[in-house]
Amino acid sequence: MSFMDHIEDLRWHLVRSLIAILIAAILVFIRIEWIFDRIIMAPAKSDFISYRLFCWMARVLHIDSLCLGAVQLKFQNTELAGQFIMSFSVSIFLGFVLAFP
Repeated sequence: MSFMDHIEDLRWHLVRSLIAILIAAILVFIRIEWIFDRIIMAPAKSDFISYRLFCWMARVLHIDSLCLGAVQLKFQNTELAGQFIMSFSVSIFLGFVLAFP
């Protein structure tokens, strides 16, 4: 292949990659609430796997201080359209991660 053929091949690989990232980002953006509730904010809930493990260890070892309660988080948005921009940037990042595992 000539140099121009390699450049053409690279261009089509980049176009397909961008399409894959865009499709994955759109799918993530559609389910962004579920992703925030179940993945990103999951450690703030008392039924998170590590909290359950520590509570089980606390019962076995009779150490009550290992069992943690729910974490109370309060968020404050200080930017105009900050929630949308955060959702958008998370969906682009996760779209990239999902497109290229």
